[in-house]
Amino acid sequence: MGCGVMSTNVSLGTQLEWFRSFLAELPESLKYLQRCLVILGPLGSNDYSYFQMSGKSSLEDLQLAAPILIRHIGSTIQELIELGVVTILVPGGSPDGCMPAMLVLYEKSSTRNDYDPQTGCLDWLNQHLQHHNHLLQKELQRIRELHPQVNIIYGDYYNDAVRMYLSPNQFGLGNQILKACCGGGGAYNCELDKKCGTPQATCCRDPAEYISWDGVHLTEAANRLIAQGLLQGTYTDPPFSTICLINSTSKPRAIAEY
Repeated sequence: MGCGVMSTNVSLGTQLEWFRSFLAELPESLKYLQRCLVILGPLGSNDYSYFQMSGKSSLEDLQLAAPILIRHIGSTIQELIELGVVTILVPGGSPDGCMPAMLVLYEKSSTRNDYDPQTGCLDWLNQHLQHHNHLLQKELQRIRELHPQVNIIYGDYYNDAVRMYLSPNQFGLGNQILKACCGGGGAYNCELDKKCGTPQATCCRDPAEYISWDGVHLTEAANRLIAQGLLQGTYTDPPFSTICLINSTSKPRAIAEY
């Protein structure tokens, strides 16, 4: 999927049913879940994009949708805990205001004041993602209090990613941080009718100098930097090192507990 409508007919509920089916076929699935890190997300971008592409694109519209999405994420976490998951990473939303597809979508309707002067990203859209992340962290804390035996980790994808836009040279990125590597031209190399993979699209010479691959997804280089930030503990709450220490010093969890 490149620049264009970002939607899917595979809902979170459908994916959870697939997960249940997988566990049903797995011998000793509970022991398997006790050893696994389950990553749920990041979630919400496709939902917000659907609103944006369908015309409900104001900050007020998106913020009205946020509590609904957060409740759905929370209920899914509860279901995973009931299945036996004991360590789960829940990423927050990324700075979609820096995504080439969103910059193209709002290019004609935006004014100079809509952009962050330091990064060139859409400031109001990133504010919305920060609001989403604030609500998500409150929901995670609520679930932690209900299930203190479960390790629930918040992944701060937003600040992990935004540092690349603030200091691209520090991370070996080029000067095209708001452009897609693969696309069909325009200010952000992300024309909606010339998606990556079509004959009209071209690919940059070195994807490692770009943050965005196709206007929607990150390059391998950008994903590597985000993964490093998470694994080092700088952008997770609590840090992975804390979770590992707790797990290594606690007694093995008996299957009967669940």
